[in-house]
Amino acid sequence: MSMRLTKPALWGWPQALGLAALAVGAVVWPLASQSDTRATEGTVNLETAQVHPLDLASDSQRLLVANTAAHTLEVYDSSDARNPRHLAAIPVGLEPVTVRMRGTGEAWVVNQLSDSISIVDVYGLSVVRTLKTSNEPADVVFAGNRAFVSCADANVVEVFDLNNLAASPQRVTIAGEEPRAMAVSPDGTKVYAAIFESGNGTTVLNGRNGDSINAVSRAEGPYKGQNPPPNAGTSFNPPLASAANAVPVSLIVRKSATGTWMDDNQRDWTNFVSGGLASASGRVAGWNLADNDVAVIDTTSLAVSYQQRLMNINMAMAIHPPSGMVTVVGTDALNEVRYEPNLRGRFIKVMISGFYPGGTPVFADLNPHLDYKTASVAPALKAQSVGDPRGIAWRQDGSQAFITGMGSNNVVVIDSAGNRVGQVAVGQGPTGIALNDGAGLGYVLNKFSGSVSVLDLNTRQVVNTVAYLDPTPAVIKAGRPLLYDTMLGSGTGHMACASCHVDGKTDRLAWDLGDPRGSFAQVRDADNSTGAFTGKTVGVTPMKGPMLTQTLQDIGRHGVLHWRGDKSDLASFASTIVNLQGLDAAPSSSEMAKLKAFLDTLHLPPNPYRALNNSRPSTVTLPAADNRTITSTSMNALRGSNSRNKTCMPGWAARSRC
Repeated sequence: MSMRLTKPALWGWPQALGLAALAVGAVVWPLASQSDTRATEGTVNLETAQVHPLDLASDSQRLLVANTAAHTLEVYDSSDARNPRHLAAIPVGLEPVTVRMRGTGEAWVVNQLSDSISIVDVYGLSVVRTLKTSNEPADVVFAGNRAFVSCADANVVEVFDLNNLAASPQRVTIAGEEPRAMAVSPDGTKVYAAIFESGNGTTVLNGRNGDSINAVSRAEGPYKGQNPPPNAGTSFNPPLASAANAVPVSLIVRKSATGTWMDDNQRDWTNFVSGGLASASGRVAGWNLADNDVAVIDTTSLAVSYQQRLMNINMAMAIHPPSGMVTVVGTDALNEVRYEPNLRGRFIKVMISGFYPGGTPVFADLNPHLDYKTASVAPALKAQSVGDPRGIAWRQDGSQAFITGMGSNNVVVIDSAGNRVGQVAVGQGPTGIALNDGAGLGYVLNKFSGSVSVLDLNTRQVVNTVAYLDPTPAVIKAGRPLLYDTMLGSGTGHMACASCHVDGKTDRLAWDLGDPRGSFAQVRDADNSTGAFTGKTVGVTPMKGPMLTQTLQDIGRHGVLHWRGDKSDLASFASTIVNLQGLDAAPSSSEMAKLKAFLDTLHLPPNPYRALNNSRPSTVTLPAADNRTITSTSMNALRGSNSRNKTCMPGWAARSRC
């Protein structure tokens, strides 16, 4: 999907482009003192992602920081642009993830856990109004006399009338998971919402023995029923160590630019996905897979269209000023490629894409110095990498964009042709970025180190660092690097565990991380109803087949890990960081212990149907599309179990498929 676009095509873009805690991570429940950064028993860490956590007033007199960990808005006098002066920490809702200025004196703060917007007078230094939103609001932008709020968990954009904030907002349904980052077209006629977990055009064909629908083993298939199918012509790469490893498995296929469904051996499975044999895979003829990446909302009619086939994780978005092109940064997974050795050091790419609504998108790799032929590179090359991009800002003339790498602890600079022209090392976990072009300065919010870096945009140097109060416990700060830090976590500097376990959660994709060279492993079996170990062992094949990425929320304290229970504890994953991520040496036992202590704090967030203490209501009225009322008697999910009698209550082994 990605390609390197070079001059004179100007990155494939028009000539105009070239011309012109509960918090930052944690909180103790009930809240502890904000000065307490010790590892605290009972820490509840939701590891919520910041979306647009830093903004600068249009007159450059106020700089604002959403302090997620402290549940405050930090207000700075930025009239002395190089030396922002702290004025106040204003309490807002729980987990503020975005702040946007409206005019020069009013800020809207998006509080994800509180499901609210705090409207703040930045000169009076107080909250003047609070608006309720749908579940997990993420970002807000303004167009005309309306405010548009993306609500990630609800998959809606809520539209508030700025002239009548007492009125209920209109709801625009978004066909995608987790709409977050937003932007507005220069003429105000369109609002864009990037879909964070969009997918990448991959789907799975069932190939398991004994299933009534097994498309991979059908004789009409590209391999005449051979299962597992080869991945290198008629052979396996790596070669099979034993004939016993040739266990039938399912297969991931990806939709090509021409609409065909191809495996990683360039064999065409379209007939089984959308063609005449679609029923053999449980589908129907004409079946398709939605891959909506950016919702395009008409600000007058609120009609929605979609830009498709960008990346599977769309992290941040900005409008190129002269041209109006929408630019999106994120990561794209190569999960259709089979086997861990073939994915080692190259399972994702960090990308930027650009598009005009309805047009063909263009792409550039933000790590053009990597050729992806080796799993690790020389230190000088590795240091150039950017990982986990969370913010982008263009200079006013469109000549350069500054992109924050939350995983690589740097800011990289590209020109209007998509070429890398520089980088700056900043603090840990940079997310938000705002530019004061008139002063030649930029501001970068460092989420993990609790500071703002002031950048000279011309010399590309940090000229000042301003710390703010960060109550994140030490146990979280110590364990985060092994999850996020792409320099510590990979041989190329552009990947880490969080490349798939995004923000400690999941990329919603399936991966085939088997290894034909491996051997069968013996795994202790568990009873399906109780989860208790039976004392038996089960042989599991090294040819794993596709498995969904698991969330790391509420997983670290369980005894066995992975879908098959083939990892006895978290320390067992140290080898994965070498075998998959390309690190030259495995992390030490003490580093893995820090990671485990960090993951032990990570919890699933509350929602309208489950409180933070894991209690659930006895009665729930389902949404209007269903309109039923269910009770703990009629619905086993409210009792904490699923249809197979497996308990979903805390303590069930992490391999449970609840």
